[in-house]
Amino acid sequence: MSMLAIAASEETLEAFQKFKKGSSGFAYIVFAISGSAINVEVEAKKADVGADYLDSFITAVKGESTRARYAVLDWNHKICFVMWNPDSGKAMDKMKYATACEGFYQALEGCHSKIQATDDGELSKEIIEE
Repeated sequence: MSMLAIAASEETLEAFQKFKKGSSGFAYIVFAISGSAINVEVEAKKADVGADYLDSFITAVKGESTRARYAVLDWNHKICFVMWNPDSGKAMDKMKYATACEGFYQALEGCHSKIQATDDGELSKEIIEE
């Protein structure tokens, strides 16, 4: 399998379009690579996570393991794209996520900023609020 064959699923692109329009009420969406597709893993609505949802977002992105993730966050009416690719992750996962990142980011038209984080210090409330 070629690493470059990884792409967003139709459901992922549709979920992002709803997210981008703002009518869905989503605070954030977390994505994970499964096989050759990038799929939605978590969708969190603002009504469910409360007004200060950065902690919830960071926890959802980092998960309970060292697996990499992508995410989009609606923060101050701007869409922030995040690639979480922890240094402690498996080499193959890190390579997959790094290889597919730019293509996925470009497929998600309308993001205002991009964070690429490899450790806790690079994915924090302070970094996002900047």
